[in-house]
Amino acid sequence: MAKVIATVGGVALKPGVSANRRWYTPEIIADAVTDVQKRLAAGETVSLTRLDPDGLSQLTHHAADDDSTRIIGRLTGMSLDEQGNARFTAALADTPHARTIASLLDTSDGEPAFLKGVSIRGY
Repeated sequence: MAKVIATVGGVALKPGVSANRRWYTPEIIADAVTDVQKRLAAGETVSLTRLDPDGLSQLTHHAADDDSTRIIGRLTGMSLDEQGNARFTAALADTPHARTIASLLDTSDGEPAFLKGVSIRGY
């Protein structure tokens, strides 16, 4: 079994216009959350950065494409909050790239995280 070094979470997607100028309605987000929940319940290994029909992969960055060494973890949960935001939890693997991401997310010193968000690489 893969070793988990950290569990992370937050908002994956909010209703409205995204930073890359895509419009996400509450209905689109709710449908995406339902789809991911079904896939997780079916035992699929689902990760976060790609919400498209071909699958989801939690990668270090957009240009990682299909580089398996850049996979940093897997999605463990997704829910819809009261504001219509898609919220996620994910487990980070014990890999060099995941340790780097975990360190950028660390707030144990009381300081804000260096990494503030995730991308769903929406299409």
